[in-house]
Amino acid sequence: MIFTIMKHKGLKMKLFNYHPKNILDLSRGIPSKQSIIRLRQGKIDALIGKSRVLELTGKWEECQKIREIALYLSNRINDKKRIGEANLKLASILIRKGYYDKSMKYYEKSLEIFEELDDKYNISRAIGNIGNIYGFKSDYDKAMECYKKQLKIAEELEDKRSIAIAVCNMGVVYDEKGDYDKAMEYYEKDLTISKELNDKHGISITICNIGLIYFNKGNYDKAMRYFEKQLKIVEELGDKFSISIAIGNIGKIYNIEGNYDKAMKYLKKQLKIVEELNDKGSIGETMGNIGKIYANKGNYDKAIIYYEKQLEIAEELDTKYNICSAIASIGKVYANKSEYNKAIEYFDRAIGIEKKLDIKNAEVFIEKAEALFLLKRFNEAQILNIKGLQIAEEVGNKKYISYANLLFKQLNKQHNITNT
Repeated sequence: MIFTIMKHKGLKMKLFNYHPKNILDLSRGIPSKQSIIRLRQGKIDALIGKSRVLELTGKWEECQKIREIALYLSNRINDKKRIGEANLKLASILIRKGYYDKSMKYYEKSLEIFEELDDKYNISRAIGNIGNIYGFKSDYDKAMECYKKQLKIAEELEDKRSIAIAVCNMGVVYDEKGDYDKAMEYYEKDLTISKELNDKHGISITICNIGLIYFNKGNYDKAMRYFEKQLKIVEELGDKFSISIAIGNIGKIYNIEGNYDKAMKYLKKQLKIVEELNDKGSIGETMGNIGKIYANKGNYDKAIIYYEKQLEIAEELDTKYNICSAIASIGKVYANKSEYNKAIEYFDRAIGIEKKLDIKNAEVFIEKAEALFLLKRFNEAQILNIKGLQIAEEVGNKKYISYANLLFKQLNKQHNITNT
């Protein structure tokens, strides 16, 4: 899951003309109050500019410290606009590190300040980022509400970059809920705008998201082409976080194709980067993907160790989508170990979360149907498999359409045996 939390208009570092008259009250030989404020404003802007470079190159701890200093200095001179900006920037690095509740406080503070200043552009930024936190926590209705507000303001301002951000994030909500056609519609709009603006960072995010749609629909060759395009762009930009995402997605495809050594190489490389970044959310997701490699190789005990690490992090961060993913993965391991009743317990937990989140996920229904079939609970398996197939056809998931049809053949064969 990728929300475009990085996709903000960067601050330009300002150059100041320092002149003795600006710095010293010559009659007294001490700096004037106004010159001190200008000096501090210059320092704050320089710190924010430097922090952006540190954020992109993966030096997140240093970035956070610098943004905390910028916020402190802004408060010292009571510069409302810079206080709002520093809160916004500090929140963005905290959200990257997985501190969602702490990040929300800073975003809400920045929104309060920008509303007081009637700064429409920054109001839209703050609202959009608050939407990202709701998205990370799988509260998709609240996330969508924020993105619609952001889009409305951006359209009033004719701010194309902010329009692209809002449209992309609305696409992510549809994507996470399994409505891939609607998501693609939004991503294509975003990509058109990002190309018009020559926004390489924005282009890379949307290319990744389009690749994930093809991945989820089982079109792995096309997904790989998009992930490789993304990797090329983000390597040129030196964006360490986005490099880790591209590498991880390529690793996931190698895993599905059965090239486990290559998959492990990519995912271990991703894990090294996200651990360096102290990006808890990505560490958890990568753990889960490494678990899938062990599961595919039949090393179920090791797979469960990684899935439980993923679940622990997801529960700590309260990212419900990832909680659901980890629980479903553990269920699949128990099914592979022929512990079908235990598998069904985990599948039921995952299905319960998905229903609350209104997520269209065929996989868990079909996996549970297969477990029921193997327990000879054929009628229950048939009902659940129909449900899974309907979702798979609705979202265009070729892999699970094939699985469901195969299970139907087995169920029909069993029905014919029973009736003879």
